[in-house]
Amino acid sequence: MAEGRKIYMEVHERNPFGEDFNEELLKTPEKSSNFIKGYSDVRHENELRGKRGEDPIPLKHRLQFVKAKNHMSGADSGTGIQQALDRHYRIASWDEAIKLGYAVDQNENFTKTPDGRVQWGDCILTIAEAEVAATHWKAHRDEIEKQSDEVTAKMEDAVERFNRSDVAGKGKMRASHFEFVGDDPEGDN
Repeated sequence: MAEGRKIYMEVHERNPFGEDFNEELLKTPEKSSNFIKGYSDVRHENELRGKRGEDPIPLKHRLQFVKAKNHMSGADSGTGIQQALDRHYRIASWDEAIKLGYAVDQNENFTKTPDGRVQWGDCILTIAEAEVAATHWKAHRDEIEKQSDEVTAKMEDAVERFNRSDVAGKGKMRASHFEFVGDDPEGDN
């Protein structure tokens, strides 16, 4: 092996459902059973804006369905609701959602419960103000970055330990030296 040559690992991910796919399905979010006009379409547009390198349209709320019933027994399940409330979400009423511009009345999969909630199957709709959602989003991203840094450090340590080991020095491996470079040095990623 030439001195100074960097080795990097490639991961080839295979789609377990095959490589045939329909890009058009990704362009039609309104076909989703939980599509909310005024919210789902704006989020989808934000994804497209991001792909084009544009800034997203700021959202005023985050809408999220949480489990309200045990799908096996049909009994009330307060766990999902309580977790949402603990995270400063509130249960969205049908009328409030419409007043805020979220057309829950235009999706036949949603029902208005007797107490005025928006129900979708065994879930109910919750809502959080943008500031709450932004706080959770940042905390989630920070946690992912922390975990990524930890994994990178472990990989670098493993490569260093291998390079110092007897196995690397005695020709028992085809490559006698690895260097963890992280990103593709050719820039093909």
